[in-house]
Amino acid sequence: MSQLNITAQQKVDLIQSFEKNDQIHLLKSSLHDFFIQVFRKYPYLKRPDMNIVATETLKHQIYDQDPNADSETLNIHIQQWDIYIWRTLDGYWCLDDFYQQNIEIVEQILTACPLFSVIPENVKALKKLLDEHYILEEYLFELPKLSENAPRDICEVLSWDGQYLLTGNKIENLKLYTYKKWDELIERENILYQK
Repeated sequence: MSQLNITAQQKVDLIQSFEKNDQIHLLKSSLHDFFIQVFRKYPYLKRPDMNIVATETLKHQIYDQDPNADSETLNIHIQQWDIYIWRTLDGYWCLDDFYQQNIEIVEQILTACPLFSVIPENVKALKKLLDEHYILEEYLFELPKLSENAPRDICEVLSWDGQYLLTGNKIENLKLYTYKKWDELIERENILYQK
């Protein structure tokens, strides 16, 4: 898997999301739009869940002493990755009680969020993402084809990369084949159907 290349302008836009929004629901909307825009080429990838929670509920989980913060906190979550962003009463955004500079918050999001490092380069990576639920199941039949070298028979083939192909019709029965093994399987099935 590879790292998503974030442009300098996208990074600036993300920093500006923190600078121009002074309310948690506006920041949530801005971050939601950022993820949609950045991952528009990868619509099959799940986006992080974003929820506004009461800051008080995070006591002893994220912070030990009462933070100098608004009553609401933004939780951003995907898989095992969780971050919490709140606005301090003196007007700064704070990430997980560690980062208060907008540029530091953005750097943490871009380096720690697993979505930015799960861009599939091959079919094995796609299968891993499906197994780990990073890919939305409704996109199972719209997965990218990672090579122009298509197999001879593409019935039930979800994706291919020139070396392997991914078959199945639901998450529970996905299987990887080499092109040779797939051709052999199709040949056996064709012989059975001809009898």
